[in-house]
Amino acid sequence: MNASDPHVNAFAEIFGEPPADFAVPVDWAAVETWLGMSLPADYKAITAAYGPLDIGAWLWLHMPCVNRGWFDYGAWVQQTRRDAPGALPFGATRTADTLYRDTTASDNPDQWPVVMRCQDDENAGRDPWRQGDCKVPVSS
Repeated sequence: MNASDPHVNAFAEIFGEPPADFAVPVDWAAVETWLGMSLPADYKAITAAYGPLDIGAWLWLHMPCVNRGWFDYGAWVQQTRRDAPGALPFGATRTADTLYRDTTASDNPDQWPVVMRCQDDENAGRDPWRQGDCKVPVSS
């Protein structure tokens, strides 16, 4: 994964170029083995280039990284998947909503749609799941 990746280029058009000194090395093969599934190419490319990040004032993009005393990606994935066994979390909002990829939608991780679990709706006894028209574009 590098900055010439089409996913990174598309992301950079909206959010700016990746920081030159902030990429976090990830052993994607080890992460995918631990998860028992492949991850979407766009997710790997963007997180490899940008690292974990805040997008605007409301969205966190999580990624696997190891820093003692910091965010524990593995524990977060395990805890969050209890609410959604057929989905894989990848981000969260500052209002306690969680963003997932629906792993049941396709055998191809690049075709997994984005879904959101809305904490306010769950607290109010409503269906917490939201799915928009936001399938992540895949370059060929």
